[in-house]
Order: sequence, then structure tokens, then C-alpha cells
Amino acid sequence: MFAGDKNRINLTQSEFSSYIGDNCLYIDKTAFIEHILQDTNKFILITRPRRMGKSLNLDTLRTFLDLKRSTSHLFSGLYIEKSPVFSQINTYPVLYLNLKDIDSSSLEGAIHSIRRKTLEVIDSFFDLENPPVLLRNYCSCDSIVDMSIFSAITACIAKTYQKKVFVLIDEYDKVTVDVVDNPDKAEIHARLAQILSSLLKDNHNVERAVMTGVTRLSQDSLLSGLNNIAVYDIFTPSVYDGDFSLTHEEASEILSGDQLSAAQSWYNNVQVGNSTLYNIYSIMSYLFYGTLENYWIMSGTAKILAQLMTENRLCEINKMIIGGTSAVLAVEKKLVLDVFKDKSGYQCPDSMFYSLMIQSGYLSYKTKPSKSAKGARIDLMSLEVYIPNNEARQALAIIVAHHVYHANMPQLDEKKYWHEFGDSKRPLYKVGIACCGTECVIKTVLHKR
Repeated sequence: MFAGDKNRINLTQSEFSSYIGDNCLYIDKTAFIEHILQDTNKFILITRPRRMGKSLNLDTLRTFLDLKRSTSHLFSGLYIEKSPVFSQINTYPVLYLNLKDIDSSSLEGAIHSIRRKTLEVIDSFFDLENPPVLLRNYCSCDSIVDMSIFSAITACIAKTYQKKVFVLIDEYDKVTVDVVDNPDKAEIHARLAQILSSLLKDNHNVERAVMTGVTRLSQDSLLSGLNNIAVYDIFTPSVYDGDFSLTHEEASEILSGDQLSAAQSWYNNVQVGNSTLYNIYSIMSYLFYGTLENYWIMSGTAKILAQLMTENRLCEINKMIIGGTSAVLAVEKKLVLDVFKDKSGYQCPDSMFYSLMIQSGYLSYKTKPSKSAKGARIDLMSLEVYIPNNEARQALAIIVAHHVYHANMPQLDEKKYWHEFGDSKRPLYKVGIACCGTECVIKTVLHKR
């Protein structure tokens, strides 16, 4: 089910109210609200690849819960309006924190942006010129940097509104993944861990907490000391499977028959639990621009994956790119940050490398794998792994090319890259060496080895 005008596509915003208020095409994902409110777990972490609608869903939940607003009219005609949980609309103080924009270039920059975000949170509930006593020193002195301040903030909110706080944290792992390969920036990761601990650990003023991100990091990596977190990752079948991105039924509603047929090989086959999904951002971009292109901008994990690309992994990935083959592999669910710090790639086990590939969206998996997995252990999943679609294949080809030719991954602009080196009629993996095609990359690799 969808709302709004199919010809009005919003590609630049993640605010639910802007979709509804501007009559833009909105895929009704409000069942997500029901699933959260009926979930019996206090702390919830949901991980999905980028561009699957995590930020929009979290803002939709925020809009529904926020007691400082009156938003029932925004949900008129949507699934949630007839849900038994609709009576909970606008009944909670909501502390929303998006960690995407934390400056990871330096510790000083990170501390400055964390303080700015903290003041924004305080300002959304109180007068910065006359805040509660517990927050007065922090608000009045620019030099104060207290990562435990969020415990005081939630205490003040709960006291003011006489209700526990609903905490929403978007992109909880973004900065941590960005700095994982730089030991000089380990302190940034430590500061973020302090924030999460201040917000969630033994905090009796928090009603519930919902976090979203791309990767499932081990609790020792970022969520140290937090127990009983319910994790719904890309591997785990759950009620949340279809809450992010597009199911086939939803894609069929907004695409014509010809469009749907064309889009299947480009944007489909992303496996999440028991569901096979389309990339929602790419589908919306396809509707807006009218052409089949690579709209899925590569994430910060691209640099890490290129660094971890050992010879055996390179051969395995190249076989998938060129031949469209799959491989039965042992895959971990959780990622341990320390193994990604070694830039040679040999300290990172294959099971975590391919897990990062899947969690980042470059690879996908089938739910009924073969019984014989390469290097399988009892504590690992045995999955049949493959490249889900043409869009992911192009992104992987770029990673391979940049690994072999030692190009500068952080400055990669894939749209410029495709404009200069390939087009939709000549995919990257079939063009000549002047275009850095993957077919030529393989020849070069074999020649070098």
C-alpha cells in the first residue's frame, strides 16, 4: 500500500511529515510502529544495508510517539490508523539522536559535533537560557565535554513530563566503522561508547530504545555493558523483515509491468530474513530519473573491504562478478572491530569478511544453503552467497578495480567514474582495460600473480 502521488518522488529527505505534507509517494511502512510497540524487548537494534529506509522509518516512529506534537492527521488512511497501538500516538517524550553527522576527521571535530548535537537535544525540550539545574553548567560553559550528560538529560525529561523517555538512535555504527582502520582515532569510538552507555546502561528513565545501523557489531565493540539487547539483523527472520525497503508486492504497486521486469535484475534479490527485497532508494531513483543506473552510493565500508581483499577473496569475488556464480561459505553474524584494523586483511577471518560484505549490501545469501561449507564451524552459519543484482555487481567491480590499481577509495565518486569509464550499455565488467573493466582486472591479477 502507498500514499501520495506516484509522480512526486522525494529523494532528499527522511522526514515522514514532509512525505505526507507534500503529497509525495510514500510506501506505507507504518506497520513498523506496531511491531516496535508490540515487541516485548526494552532495547532493540535493527541492522540493514544503506538506502533501505532506516532513517525514514525511525522518523516515522518519532513522529508517531512524540508527545510534544499532534500528528494523528499525518497517519490518516495508513495501516497504523487501524492498529490497536494507535491509542499510543503522541504519548512519549522522544529523545532522537542521529550519529551520522558526527565529525570523524579528528577527536576535536568529533567532540565539537557531539556537543552541538547534545545542545540540540536539550534545546528540543528546554530553554537553553534557563535549563534545569542538572544541565545548567553544561549549557553555560562551552568548555565542558561530558559524555555522561545524557543520563542527566533523560532524568530531566522524565521529571518534566512525568513519563519515561523513548530513545531513538539512528546510524549507531556509522562513525565507528569510519574510524576503525585508524588507531589514532580510537578515542572517537571510545567517546561514542560512553554516550551509548550514558543513555542506556542502568538508566531507569528510559522506557524503550530503538537503534538502527548497517552492521551488527559485537557488544564488546560498541555496546559494552548493555545486556539483553534484541538484535534483528539481516540474517535473522523476524516480523521486521518487510518493514524496510520494498517487497515484490509493494514494487508491483508503483511500477508498471515493463518497469518491474527491468528493475528485477538491477535492484532486487536482497535477502533479509525470509524476505527478498528491492532497494527502495534505487527504485525511487529509477522512477524519478527514468533510467536503470547505479544509484546505490557506496558506503564507508567500501574502503575497508578493498583493504581486506586478499588474493583468495579477490578470486572468489571475481568469479561472482564475471560468471554470476555463488559460493557456499561460512559466515559470522557478529563483527568484531579489532579484526578490521589490520590493513593486510589476513587478521580478518573469511567468515567476518563475507559477513561485512553481506551486511553492507554488496553480497546476499540464500536461506537454504548447501550442507558443505568452506571452512564451516559449528558456531558459524553456512550460507550460499551471491551478488544480488547488477547495481551491487557494478559497485563490487569498482572495489575490485580500486584494490588492484591502489586507487584512492575515500575520494571515489562512482557516478563520475561511470560517466568517464562506462555506461549502461557497456557494463564495467565487460569493457576494455582503458576503462578498468573487471574482466581486465582479472587478467591483470593473474599476470601479477
